[in-house]
Amino acid sequence: MQFSFSLTPTMDLNDYAGFVERAQSWGFDMIWCPDQGFLRDPFVALARIAATTTIPLGLAVTNPYARHPIQIARAAASLADFRKGEFILALGAGELARMRRKMGAPEAPLVPTLRDTITTLRRLFAGETVSIANPVFKLDEIGLGFKPTSPIPIYVASTSPEAFALAGELADGVIVGDVASPAAMREIVRTVHEGARKAGRDPNSIKVVAWVSTLVTTQRSAVYEMLRLPVIGRAASNTARQTRQWLDIPETSFAALKSALQTNQKSISPEIVPDSLIDAMSLVGTAEEIASRVRALEDEGVHMIGCRMPAALADDYDFETNIRAIAEQVIPHARKEA
Repeated sequence: MQFSFSLTPTMDLNDYAGFVERAQSWGFDMIWCPDQGFLRDPFVALARIAATTTIPLGLAVTNPYARHPIQIARAAASLADFRKGEFILALGAGELARMRRKMGAPEAPLVPTLRDTITTLRRLFAGETVSIANPVFKLDEIGLGFKPTSPIPIYVASTSPEAFALAGELADGVIVGDVASPAAMREIVRTVHEGARKAGRDPNSIKVVAWVSTLVTTQRSAVYEMLRLPVIGRAASNTARQTRQWLDIPETSFAALKSALQTNQKSISPEIVPDSLIDAMSLVGTAEEIASRVRALEDEGVHMIGCRMPAALADDYDFETNIRAIAEQVIPHARKEA
């Protein structure tokens, strides 16, 4: 099992790079930088990290609605020059209400848009000139003015079963957002593998990343309250219907949750977002408890834990202490007993 972490660049980029450098020294295998909101640009943040560290880099996730694929290709190929064979590009839907609609980005169904995006990026990375038009983007005989010096793996990030199947069909990996339940993960991995088999690919070649808020604590109840609405509630509200069913989220709770978020409520009842749902969508507890749950996810086919540091808690939670606790306490337990 590999361990990575995600950290939104909410701080000065020199401080951000220093943080990542320390995390690498503690034993993390990879850093993911999200393309989230209108914070510091993730490609620039990753370039800053690349200047002073050797840790493998991932962008998780960007999207073809807010960034044109030719611009994604230029930036990704440039970063790949820094990290030959150690840069991963992950694609998803992006933030519809909080980002895409505010900037007037085009809208179209995710899976066909991602299919076109992955195909287009593969061709651009191979040095081809591409012409394509769909409701989201257009290229008219466009190619990169340079060719990447090493392969660029492409991952799909989603909560949608259709996107999981697409990852199996076309991508190098899948990032599964906010699923810490082994039973739900089993269904997701099965869906990814089915997509791979239908495409004539080896299912075991598709890497699976469990992208979950990971918080080491002995104060479980207090952390649950911090996560309940702004992190788990919001994540559950954006989870696809089938995945909600795999996570045992009742539709009545989903409707109440949507209403709470739409009316900007500051808190939500545990009856709507119960502790059991927080457990199903995050890793919270002592190092030993989290390590045991990581091993259970590994048994279901997860290759990497993406320890998410939720941006909603950036002002209230000491992420550096938490990341160090994961590295020094969780990782040794998880690997020793694997």
